[in-house]
Amino acid sequence: MYPEQGSPIRIQISDNMIVDGIAVRIALRQSPESILIGKVSASGSIQFQPVGDPYADPPLTFSLQNDFARALLEALLRYYNGSEDARTTRADLLHERDRVDKLISMYGMLATTIVEGD
Repeated sequence: MYPEQGSPIRIQISDNMIVDGIAVRIALRQSPESILIGKVSASGSIQFQPVGDPYADPPLTFSLQNDFARALLEALLRYYNGSEDARTTRADLLHERDRVDKLISMYGMLATTIVEGD
């Protein structure tokens, strides 16, 4: 589930063995009793419809085979955050920067100790 704090948007992703992939539900939760489920229209847009029983499992918005779902994930990651390689490289650079900062700090303390010792 993806409920951002205070947001009525809900996204649920689960296994869908029928298509050998994932089942996706997109919903708007207006209150505990009022849930609108997204359905993909013939034009490709999402139309929201009320769910009759708020305690029943809501119908699917759409499903994707695993290969398409992974391709969609990669495209979304690139679109919003850069590629996976870019995130890995950034994490490596931040880790290395932290190491260099600690090394500089250690050399600074060592130099201060030597100067004060004279």
